[in-house]
Amino acid sequence: MATKASKRIADFLGEVAADQYVPQQRFLRDAVKGIIVSRSTVLSSWSKALIRRGKDHFHTTKRLSNNLKSDCLNDDRLRSASLGMSASMVRDHCEAVSVDLTDIAKKFGRKMPLLDDVHDGSEKKKKKKGEKSLARGWMVLRCDGVGKNGRHVPLHIETFSRVDPGYRGDGKILKSCLATIRKEVPASMQFVFDSGNDGVNYRRMFHGLELLFTVRLKCGHTMGKRRLEVAGRETTVRELQAMRRPHRFRIRWNTTAAHHEYATLGWCNKVHFVDSKGLPESKRYSIVVVHGHSPGENPMVILTTDHVQTDEQARKVAQRYLNRWAIEEGHRLLKTQFGLEDLRVLTWVGIQRMVFLVHLVFTYMCWLVYRCDGEQLAEDAPGFGAVPTFLYYRIADGEQFLLIREG
Repeated sequence: MATKASKRIADFLGEVAADQYVPQQRFLRDAVKGIIVSRSTVLSSWSKALIRRGKDHFHTTKRLSNNLKSDCLNDDRLRSASLGMSASMVRDHCEAVSVDLTDIAKKFGRKMPLLDDVHDGSEKKKKKKGEKSLARGWMVLRCDGVGKNGRHVPLHIETFSRVDPGYRGDGKILKSCLATIRKEVPASMQFVFDSGNDGVNYRRMFHGLELLFTVRLKCGHTMGKRRLEVAGRETTVRELQAMRRPHRFRIRWNTTAAHHEYATLGWCNKVHFVDSKGLPESKRYSIVVVHGHSPGENPMVILTTDHVQTDEQARKVAQRYLNRWAIEEGHRLLKTQFGLEDLRVLTWVGIQRMVFLVHLVFTYMCWLVYRCDGEQLAEDAPGFGAVPTFLYYRIADGEQFLLIREG
């Protein structure tokens, strides 16, 4: 890593922001450097990280504020260029695309625009077991390429509010996002979804976009009663959850949470959903049931468009879904390392741009791994112990150290 950190940031932005005006290119360089050094999305913190002795802190903050809301910054071109760069890394290094919703909670931001109720999963005090506390904030849709060894590549991010007059519905926002990404990745790429995207309307949407997908089925009191036809025999999702799981496999975890090392699975193919008229749907699926993946968890029922015929194919489907969970580590990185939930912007355009700038910094970390010697940077960065599987925390520490040293 002989190249200076500032030069690497300039090279990265040269690929994604070359068609922006010069003042906006300078702003993007300052934004990436400011977020990495200050670990914050507060403009005054960026200013402190950027100015040198004798510089005016007030005017630097004002310049950053003016550029953040400037009409000269072409958001569409910047997003398109960032997606194109990320998609090239996904095509070369990733096995699937993970899609997930998260939130930005602003408990005390009463005057911020378009605040809506969100389920704050980070709140410790729960009303009931398993029930998330409500907070005020916005929803964020994220899509990551899922690679080996926890190497995620951020593809797309979109911030929206359900009280926005232009709100189109979660389904339409998701469809627009998937249609954009579908054009950039190979047709054989699998899209992986969590439970909540397993309804009939979502499945029709995925088939309409010609996606290959893997999704976890809900097995609750109502959703567990959905009828299926398996090899000509009618059953329910809940009954499949109790399927025999004779095959034992070792899990490759990409997260830092406590999990079991081994799990058991069972599988079946030629699965059709039964519609309200009692007729099987035309689309055929396979189902993989996984048990023992995490302490105290019920067996997972995973639906996939793959035609599973062997235990090894079933293991790959299970591992693909379990790898999806590392996108939660990406949410945590954006919120803890880059201050995503510490937004202090009072315009909706500014909020959306700030969220995208944090996404751009995460993209830069992945660019370091795949285009530069990011692994060596992670090893050289200050820290204790070996480089973790999800190495972007260590890379962020290393880049912060180098940028501060460069001044």
